[in-house]
Amino acid sequence: MVAWRMLRLKAGIQPSFGHLTLLRGALEGTSIARWLCDRAIGTQEGIRRAAGVQLADFDQRLRFKPVWRTGSRSRRVRPRRQPSGSRPSSG
Repeated sequence: MVAWRMLRLKAGIQPSFGHLTLLRGALEGTSIARWLCDRAIGTQEGIRRAAGVQLADFDQRLRFKPVWRTGSRSRRVRPRRQPSGSRPSSG
């Protein structure tokens, strides 16, 4: 928001579509929250929706593989795997 304010006030420029990128993020978040908190659905359906959103988020996080460049070579960061037979820690 500070960058937007500085661009608008200091430079005197108003990008014609810049505000839409901020609006998209806000609309996506509020629409998902509204969908999850819908009073017209039952408890079981609410749990199903929340679990589905959480699984989709986990899937996106696993697909995101940042590349760090160290010197002349690059390496991909892999998610840590739990040792077999152990449970993930809660909290």
